[in-house]
Amino acid sequence: MSPQKLFLFALIANISIIFGQTEYKEFYENGKLAQVGNKQDGYAQGEFKEYHENGNISKIGYYEEGYAEGEFKEFHSNGQLARIGKYHKGMAEGNWLYYHTNGKLKASGKREKGKATGTWKIFYENEQLSETGNYEKGLKIGEFKTFHKNGQLMHNGSFSKGLKVGLWKSFNKKGVLISEGIYKEDGKNLNWKYYFNDGKLNYTQNFKNGERKGKWEAFYPTGELMSIGNFEDNERNGEQKDYFKNGKLKAVKLFKDNKLMDVYQLYDINGNLLDKGTLVNGNGTLNVYTDDGNLKQTETYKKGELSSVN
Repeated sequence: MSPQKLFLFALIANISIIFGQTEYKEFYENGKLAQVGNKQDGYAQGEFKEYHENGNISKIGYYEEGYAEGEFKEFHSNGQLARIGKYHKGMAEGNWLYYHTNGKLKASGKREKGKATGTWKIFYENEQLSETGNYEKGLKIGEFKTFHKNGQLMHNGSFSKGLKVGLWKSFNKKGVLISEGIYKEDGKNLNWKYYFNDGKLNYTQNFKNGERKGKWEAFYPTGELMSIGNFEDNERNGEQKDYFKNGKLKAVKLFKDNKLMDVYQLYDINGNLLDKGTLVNGNGTLNVYTDDGNLKQTETYKKGELSSVN
């Protein structure tokens, strides 16, 4: 964080010389006072006050040769304290407290030379803990936890120099695991698992350097395999197989750069081969059937993308 230094250019409404200082005032277009204080050699000196357009004070603090020094207070437009802390030579130092517009604590932590350090805690307006973890020179480090408003754990994992690393888990508001996987400094890696809200496996996906790469599988809410395919360059590429809940093959599709190019095989739930339509190389029609083989609709594709439905 750069030093907070105030150099004043705005219109001076009232001027008085006090030990080489000039009084400075700045106004809103509606004529209400926006800022008042003193300056010396063009820089803020001594106490300064800033105001919201509704007339309530927004900030109060002291400057030495243009640098913020000592305790500063900032306020919401409704008059509630927004944050309080100290500066030294324009850099935030020591304990800082932040508040919601309802007056409840929003965040607390320490700063060194303007950067967050040590343990920080963030709170919802209902006073429930939202996030907790440690910082070093402004970067997240070590274990971090975030929480839902009802107090249930939302995310749990670790940081290294501000980047997610190692095993990360996410949970829904009921405390059920909904995703888990490994982060490296370049993003998601290896096999990730995602779950339905009841905890049953939804799908799995391989990652490399933060991008989807390799095998993926999707499952029905009842646990049966629904689809299996492949990703390259973060897009679906290659063969994809879809299955009915009874385990029988439903379709074999070909994708290129996330576009549907062809359907090699299409079956009903009893294993009977169905007429796919005219789709070839991403162009043509694709027939869509009910599970028992009755024609439901016909889709038209152009360059691998759906263009119309009949």
